[in-house]
Amino acid sequence: MKTAAALTVLVSTLFWPTTGWAGPNAGGALILALSEGTVYSSDLDYCDSITTLDCHNAVTELDPYDGSIVVLNCLAVLPNPERDLRGVTFGIDYDNSQISIVDSGVCGDLEITDGDWPAPMTGTAITWLTSQTDELIPVYWFAVLGSDEMSSIEVTPHPTLGGFFADGRIPSNLDEIAGYGRFGFNEPGEACGGDTVGACCLPDCSCVLTTETECPLMGGIYQGDDTRCDPNPCSCPIGACCIDGSCIRVDVFECEQLGGDYLGDDVPCEPDPCPPVPTQQISWGELKSTYR
Repeated sequence: MKTAAALTVLVSTLFWPTTGWAGPNAGGALILALSEGTVYSSDLDYCDSITTLDCHNAVTELDPYDGSIVVLNCLAVLPNPERDLRGVTFGIDYDNSQISIVDSGVCGDLEITDGDWPAPMTGTAITWLTSQTDELIPVYWFAVLGSDEMSSIEVTPHPTLGGFFADGRIPSNLDEIAGYGRFGFNEPGEACGGDTVGACCLPDCSCVLTTETECPLMGGIYQGDDTRCDPNPCSCPIGACCIDGSCIRVDVFECEQLGGDYLGDDVPCEPDPCPPVPTQQISWGELKSTYR
């Protein structure tokens, strides 16, 4: 049985940030989606009760609301094909005069809660013992009772730790949660939340998922909303690369990595444009002294 101290050390280690480029969970959102057709029972776990295929098709409102207890799945939506989720910090907020959480459950392996979680304006930190790599990952579930008034419940950043997705590195690379979902009773909810992301082609021909605003700040070219990096849409022109007198056709970045001399985009290797490697001239005197 894990002690509270051991859990604290594990979560603190996992959520100690590294610096650098966006991590594998960049552009991800945290949403609330109705588990459609699910009838709540107090003796069940609802981590596997997901009924949506993606955030755009998630049911995020009941209008009109019939007054029954509903099961809401809190889901991490991670568009990057290199996704690697090992931890998440987030909070929750709602008007407890209009909405009651009658039951809830964590879908991770370890959890450290804040205050009277899941009371309004409290948070939790969750970790998994193995990396989660699906595009839609169950994080939590809530059994919620609304009212006949217009009201909503929403996921938010953790009140003290903020909202982050953590990968499996030690120390972990943290990606800020890009958007938060909201579920509405007798009013509209919000599914994917945050800014739309898409593929961004960087100068080295690599691809990252980011927003249209952030892409040019990284020196990249935005490929459009909801575009993906798998397969990689970023390609660089190739040309002749001279390596030790031989010619190969690669892009300028690969040529530099191989220690070659790039002759320019679209330059062919036939006829061979690479100068021959000079041969070392040895005098007769040097040759005789070598074999004395």
